[in-house]
Amino acid sequence: MPIAKCPRCKKLFEKSGSTVCAKCFPDEETDYDTVRDYVGRHPDCSAHEVAGETGVDEECVLRMIEEGRILNSASHEPVACGRCGQPAISLTKRLCQACLTELNTQILHEQSRIKLPPKEKEADAFAPAAASQGSGSSAPDSSGRVRDTIEKKRRL
Repeated sequence: MPIAKCPRCKKLFEKSGSTVCAKCFPDEETDYDTVRDYVGRHPDCSAHEVAGETGVDEECVLRMIEEGRILNSASHEPVACGRCGQPAISLTKRLCQACLTELNTQILHEQSRIKLPPKEKEADAFAPAAASQGSGSSAPDSSGRVRDTIEKKRRL
């Protein structure tokens, strides 16, 4: 089973259908009933208003909307980008397109700065085996090449 982090208590748990752990599940259901009742009486309220009026955490209300448990016409209000404050792409991404592109560019730039050791060419890897065979042999000794290659890989 996949392991997930409980959004309520922040502990790891085995995810088996629910988005919260078994310990937090009763509290989640209580909050769901509270939010559902409030949204039923006030169908045009926003997620922020629901959280403020019911005392349920806004993150919990947004999670219920994302899961499709709460349907509300005004609940899909624009979410602000976490970096610049512009409207975000979605509730889950919480970044605008410009910031997302900028972050992706920064990641690519940093990845290109990482220096990896150069790969050895295959001819260089087998060079010691070919030199140890001597000039009198017409057929290459494959067991020498294999041993040298294995020994070289062990040293890495």
